[in-house]
Amino acid sequence: MMNEKRKEQRRREENKVSLELFAEEVNSSKHVSVHALTHDISLSGARLISDSSFPIGTPMKIQITLSKSHKVVNLEGRVRWIKDVQDGELFEMGVEFIHTLPNKVMVLLQHLFGK
Repeated sequence: MMNEKRKEQRRREENKVSLELFAEEVNSSKHVSVHALTHDISLSGARLISDSSFPIGTPMKIQITLSKSHKVVNLEGRVRWIKDVQDGELFEMGVEFIHTLPNKVMVLLQHLFGK
């Protein structure tokens, strides 16, 4: 059995996610927006389920609507890994969050550890 080395404990839960790729990442003058769901989430990242695939290292804006509190968290992140789980129709991807403002971390902290 492999011992996973995660920065933070992950919580399994489904939250709606909107991913927005930066125009220069997709060689386009317009924004590309993709919908996804979280499979699990922590302070440092999330495992997402989506019908779209992106190269490892792809930076993106991430908007998560937290299912319990209905708060919306806007973060930036990058793809750390990707896995085809349904013959090119469904993908799992690990996204690492890049925290820029403490208030975004606080919203996630309250959601994950608050009562």
